[in-house]
Amino acid sequence: AVKACAPDPIYETQMLKNPVPYEVAAESVQISIDPVGVKKQKESREGSPKTKKRDMAYQTVAHLQHGERAYTLNGADIGTVLTLILAFLLHNDLLKYNQLFFVDGQRSLNSAILALFAWFGPLQLILDWYHLQEKCQSQLSMALQGRDIRNQFLDQLLPLLWLGAVERAITLLQTIETEHIKNQTRLDELIGYFQR
Repeated sequence: AVKACAPDPIYETQMLKNPVPYEVAAESVQISIDPVGVKKQKESREGSPKTKKRDMAYQTVAHLQHGERAYTLNGADIGTVLTLILAFLLHNDLLKYNQLFFVDGQRSLNSAILALFAWFGPLQLILDWYHLQEKCQSQLSMALQGRDIRNQFLDQLLPLLWLGAVERAITLLQTIETEHIKNQTRLDELIGYFQR
């Protein structure tokens, strides 16, 4: 898989060091889970005073996929949905497969998954691509001098992350010339994020 995916042989060693191994889809259950907050709708529009802070309604959504089969679960909170996921996996005899959780990096979500599945061996948490891309873009926007410089480094950084070449991504960020940096702290935060 590494030989087929590596754009150049120099990437192969770094890709093999990736803590997230390449998976065979038939041997894994992919679980995407995300807590979602939306503005709560008012019961009526008439006579309700405008407030600065709107009430929010929260729910957690999970999408499970194994092979061609997929299922969506929805619940009021992370704990409820994780319990539903575990019940679903048990009922459908899916615990014999690797469990891949695609998450947005929220610490409370990661902690809840690890706590509930602490007894389970083949479990991986993977930061989903959308949130990783969003994090890189926002941190580099705050760290670098202007959009053009940010986009130049994003164009180099994202392919490295897609391949799992995290060490090369860190090296890229560490070698950015100081005249391109407006906030070193934000750049250091992104490097620390990759190191974690």
